[in-house]
Amino acid sequence: MNKILLIIKREYLAKVRKKTFLLMTILGPFLMTALIVMPIYLANKGQEKRIIAIANKDIMLFDKLQDSEYIHFNVIPDIESISLKTEFDDSPYYALLDIKDSIFTLYSNQQINLNVSTEIKKQIEDIIKEKRLKKSGIDLAILKKANASIDISTIIVSKEGNKNSRAEVSMAIGFLSGILIYMFIFMYG
Repeated sequence: MNKILLIIKREYLAKVRKKTFLLMTILGPFLMTALIVMPIYLANKGQEKRIIAIANKDIMLFDKLQDSEYIHFNVIPDIESISLKTEFDDSPYYALLDIKDSIFTLYSNQQINLNVSTEIKKQIEDIIKEKRLKKSGIDLAILKKANASIDISTIIVSKEGNKNSRAEVSMAIGFLSGILIYMFIFMYG
């Protein structure tokens, strides 16, 4: 048993003495944090006021679309919308929302921001849902009253006494621990 401990000690010291081990021990957590935080930062960095054009023929939808902090909807004549589908360079619009036979298309001269497309999609889905509910004869006021929002607190019961528990915190700690284990196994294994 003593020989096994000597071998383990020697292998451990051989790994720890390497400059890469020390460097990655210090930089590893920062790199992982950057890997998680940077995409979120870059997605939110591009948030600026976007003007979305809607063709005049789709005015029924436009009446229900609501402007948000970063998105403003603007109705344009049909002729202008046709020209926007091919030429966006001199246009003040970020994108053109076109609706044809229940197919929704966003035209733009650049990659559409994920937050913008998600916000537009959510609003259109809500409008269609509301329209279908009205058509089915369901009163929307009653439906809104029926919605409930609750919070559930969890308590761990033990001999030492009761204490509050948060599954989200436990999940985050487990996730970070898993990342650290993964890093050490594959970087130093």
